[in-house]
Amino acid sequence: MQSQESGNLTAMQQQDPNEKQEKLAARLRELGSVAVAFSGGGSFDPSGGMLTYNWTFGDGSPGTNSANPLHTFSSPAGVTTNFGVTLTVTNSIGLSAQTNLIVWVNETPPTITGIGDQIIDEDTTTGPLAFTVGDAATAASNLVLSASSSNTNLV
Repeated sequence: MQSQESGNLTAMQQQDPNEKQEKLAARLRELGSVAVAFSGGGSFDPSGGMLTYNWTFGDGSPGTNSANPLHTFSSPAGVTTNFGVTLTVTNSIGLSAQTNLIVWVNETPPTITGIGDQIIDEDTTTGPLAFTVGDAATAASNLVLSASSSNTNLV
C-alpha cells in the first residue's frame, strides 16, 4: 500500500497485495485500453473529519472526485504507455495529502529464454546455466533475478 502523510492526514492508494508496490501494471498486450478500479478507501483523517477526493489520471482526461473511481486508459495498440495517477485527499480544515502510482498499458511482459532440463549425478552441480531475461519497460541494470525451491539444498 502506498501512502503519504501531511500533518495528520493520510492518503492511501490500496493495491492488490500480489502487485509490486512500485507500480501497478496493466499487463495487457495489444488491446489498446484497460479499465482500472482505484480505491481511496484506506485514506483517513485521524480526527474523524470528512474527506474529499481528487484523482488525476495523467492522460489529459478530467479528474474525478469519486473515492473509488473506475478509469479507462487508452494507448495505441502495441505501444507501451505509462500514466501517472495521483490521489489527493483533503479534510474539512484544508489539510491535504497525496499519493502517486503508475499504470502501464500495453506493457510487454518480461521474457526469459528457455532453460533445458538438466540431468546430473547425485552430489554434483549443474554448473552455470545460460539464459536471457528481458523487459521492455525496465533497464537491464534494474532487473532483479531470484530463485527458489522447496528443496533448500538446491538453491
